[in-house]
Amino acid sequence: TCVANDGGISEYFNIYNCRFRSTLTGTGALWPVGIGPDDAISDEQAADGLVDSCWFEPSARLRRPLQFWADFCTARNNLFDMSAYDTNEQSIGVLVEVRGIEGVHDGCEIYNNTLYGGTLATTFWPIIIDTGTGHLVKNNIAYSPSSTARDMVSGVGSWTETGNSSDAQILTDPNFASASPVNPADFQITTNSYGKQAGSESV
Repeated sequence: TCVANDGGISEYFNIYNCRFRSTLTGTGALWPVGIGPDDAISDEQAADGLVDSCWFEPSARLRRPLQFWADFCTARNNLFDMSAYDTNEQSIGVLVEVRGIEGVHDGCEIYNNTLYGGTLATTFWPIIIDTGTGHLVKNNIAYSPSSTARDMVSGVGSWTETGNSSDAQILTDPNFASASPVNPADFQITTNSYGKQAGSESV
C-alpha cells in the first residue's frame, strides 16, 4: 500500500515490470497491490500512480490483484492471471473504489491489459469502477471460458469505455499463442484473434 502518512498526498510513483507471485497456503484473500490508504479509518491520499507491464501470477488465494483507492492512477500493459482462483469467490482483476474515509476517486485509466480466468473462475468481473467520475477503460481483453456470470466493466462509478472485450467475448477464445497459457509469451494474441487490430485509438 502506498500512502503519505503526514497529511500530504503520495504522488508520481511507478510500479513497472514487476512479477507478483504468492506461494502462501491456507485461507484468506490476497491483495497484492493496493494503492491508497493503509486502512479504512485513515484519511491518507494517493494520486498519479502508474502500474505498467506487471505480471500477476495465479494463486488460489489471489483476490483483487490490483486496487486503486486513489485518483488519476493508470494500469496499462499488465497481465492478470486468475486461473487458479477459488471458484467460490468473485474473480476481480482491477478494482477502483473508496476504502474508507478518504473520499471519492476520479480519473483513473485502465487500458491494454489482459485478464484471464482460466477454467476455474465461475464469476468473473475483470474491471470494477465503484467510485467517482472521469475514468477511462480501453482496449482490455478478457477470457474466462467457464464463467457463468460475467461483466467486463461494472460498478457504480462513471467511466468511458471503448475497444474492450464484450461480455459475450469473455467466453470467446481470443487465440492466445498457447491454448493453455502459463507464461506471459503464451498470452500473445495470434493473427486470427478477434482482438487483433481491434483496439480503439479514441480517448
